[in-house]
Amino acid sequence: MKVGVILPVGEGVGEDEPLPYSYLDPDKALRGTPDEIADGLLAYAGLGVDHVICNLIPSTAETLSELTRALRLLRG
Repeated sequence: MKVGVILPVGEGVGEDEPLPYSYLDPDKALRGTPDEIADGLLAYAGLGVDHVICNLIPSTAETLSELTRALRLLRG
């Protein structure tokens, strides 16, 4: 399953970046803090999804670091 991951990093970062139309669908995109992203990924796991491809918006070193935090939270 491919899912957009939209992480707010810093004030205004990524706000002007246009989002693909599919990312407006909450079933195809996760938004929020690392805690919220971890909860969203856990929900997918609960539905039987065992493989997720995350496309970061914006795609930066900071958002990759935030996704790493979310994955650590998810794994406990």
